[in-house]
Amino acid sequence: MGPTDRAQRLKIDTRLAIFENINALQRQRKAAIQARDAASVDAIQASIDTLHDQLDDLSFMSLEALEDSDELRQTIAELRLAADALEDEADNIKTVADALAKAARIIDQTVQIIEKLRQFVPFPM
Repeated sequence: MGPTDRAQRLKIDTRLAIFENINALQRQRKAAIQARDAASVDAIQASIDTLHDQLDDLSFMSLEALEDSDELRQTIAELRLAADALEDEADNIKTVADALAKAARIIDQTVQIIEKLRQFVPFPM
């Protein structure tokens, strides 16, 4: 297991430990509420809030690590290439569509010319 994998595992283990502590504190908070111990409820809630802040910090650290990763850079490069390919394909489709529109106009004009010539020269059908 490389250093990156160990760091990721450590973050996951830390996150799980924080969640376990939050769950335990929530049970204590519930017991303090039932015992009508407002001071304990406030202290426990402050601890829960601190743990939630630590979870947020871990999330930001994970996002920063992801932003700096070679894997993300590679994915972005691949997405850029795919987007360029899609643009090229869209240009090709537009070119084909323009050519079809021009061909349709030419056919329409040809039909109009044939209809006018029919008046003068009978064509077999």
